[in-house]
Amino acid sequence: MTVDCVLTAVDDPTSPATQTYYIYDSTMTIDLTALGVIYTQTPPCELDASTGYVETYVWTIPNDAIPVTEVSGNPMQLNVVTNKNTEAGSFSVTLVNTGVRAAQSSFTDNPTVTFTIDVIDPCTITTIHDVTVNPITMIMGAVVTQDFTEATV
Repeated sequence: MTVDCVLTAVDDPTSPATQTYYIYDSTMTIDLTALGVIYTQTPPCELDASTGYVETYVWTIPNDAIPVTEVSGNPMQLNVVTNKNTEAGSFSVTLVNTGVRAAQSSFTDNPTVTFTIDVIDPCTITTIHDVTVNPITMIMGAVVTQDFTEATV
């Protein structure tokens, strides 16, 4: 007698929190696995490619989300990088995981995870505090030193 697990669903994972990238920073890799995105099978069959369960991942990234790109070879990751302030914005991205099981010709599921990536220009959110410079009188040929506190953000 052979007993086989009959998959009935793959649940939508919990969406990660908004991811924030600051323009001019080095490349930020968003790793959904590290953020706890898990595709839970019901019942918990623990099926994978070795058992005939094939997953195909497809990202939907808005056309104006120029700084956001897929990581080749890892469908659970995105890279974010830019040095152009014109590419700032808030972008909603979606990953659809289509799962098909050969032994269950009737089973196909499309669990989805959606989250936001905020690409922020730090120059638009940074406040530079005023600098106070004391009055100074200059005399031709004299050396004068002025002490002041540097501007802070």
